[in-house]
Amino acid sequence: MKASNCRLTDGRILLAPFLVLGLAQTCAAGTTAKESPAQLVDALHTAFGTHSARAVHAKGIMLEGSFTPAHEARQICRASLFAGGSVPVTVRFSNFTGIPDIPDTVGNANPRGFAIKFRLPNGTTSDIVTHSFNGFPTATADEFAVLLRAIGTSGPDVAKPTPLDLFLASHPIAKTFLATQKPAPVSYATAAYFGVNSFTLTDAKGKSQAVRYRFVPAAGEHYLDPATIAKSS
Repeated sequence: MKASNCRLTDGRILLAPFLVLGLAQTCAAGTTAKESPAQLVDALHTAFGTHSARAVHAKGIMLEGSFTPAHEARQICRASLFAGGSVPVTVRFSNFTGIPDIPDTVGNANPRGFAIKFRLPNGTTSDIVTHSFNGFPTATADEFAVLLRAIGTSGPDVAKPTPLDLFLASHPIAKTFLATQKPAPVSYATAAYFGVNSFTLTDAKGKSQAVRYRFVPAAGEHYLDPATIAKSS
């Protein structure tokens, strides 16, 4: 992926083949997570099984390229990423779940992931993690772990209401997350991606704004139709 033709248009930074938009985001007060990182990994394995691979977004592809910010970008954010010339980037596109051989066209492969690591001149890095759903199923890591365990203990042989049924009944956003994913994209480069984390950007005048990044494919969003998906299954 080459991203050397970046420009700013109406507040949008073009990272070929994506437009990078900052979305206003109200940040809720942080809470102390009770789930440790190891417990969250265990919860992911409960949902998707242990496959001696990444616990989530196990199947993916790595690419290298470069990013060159538009001159106007430094007016939006004074971070070093936007201050000068090109920087190398490593990106990873991926499917959801911790299943390393999941078919690309099945619904459980959504949301797709898109992560970017910018390698800055001073030796530090900056990371943006996004996926193809505008939002996240839970508000906290603790709730996410509960959702994952509910998925893992709600197989077809489990009596109704299953743990997942009970969780979704009280978490409508999680229900929307599971029920409204888009079909498989024609290409990783024809899906839109939304920042999972919010960032505080400070502009040249010292004004700060919390945002989430959004990547919009320059060629438009294109997804496989049901007939094509059926043939590939």
